[in-house]
Amino acid sequence: HLQAMDAMRELVGRNDVVCVKESVEENGRMVGTCYAGDMNLNSRMVRTGWAVARPEEQPDFASMESLARNERAGIWALKFVDPKVWREQNPIRYMAQFKTPTLVTIGEQDFRVPLNNSLEYWSALQRQQVPSRLVVFPDENHWVLKGENSKLFYQEIHDWLARWLGPQAPAK
Repeated sequence: HLQAMDAMRELVGRNDVVCVKESVEENGRMVGTCYAGDMNLNSRMVRTGWAVARPEEQPDFASMESLARNERAGIWALKFVDPKVWREQNPIRYMAQFKTPTLVTIGEQDFRVPLNNSLEYWSALQRQQVPSRLVVFPDENHWVLKGENSKLFYQEIHDWLARWLGPQAPAK
């Protein structure tokens, strides 16, 4: 959020920023407290409405968030969904378990599954060295409908299945 970045720049000013690592989450994300001089940036960002509290880690921040919510400050000025819910449900959390060869296709005009989600997924597969292929259709949406694109789409699927499933005995 650009406004949150601006608020952080204003708080930091010309001070050096020092972050103290407190823990590492199971997904590898570091949790810590950052200071600009002697100012706790975490608490200031929560209090001014530009960050959410994580009461399970810093219980005293919950009251600061409540004040920011009541004042409709920062992110609380509009309808806001806590990113914790999205993080908990994000399949990328299970990236270390990805093993199945995966063909990822996306239409750049897809508003159901934004391009960045497909790129993130494919990148995660690549980082885990899971065999994967990314096929992007710049002029398609969620469904690949244009004749030549559709032909390519189904050929990609056919080739992928043939590669990873091999020749199959005909069904009886």
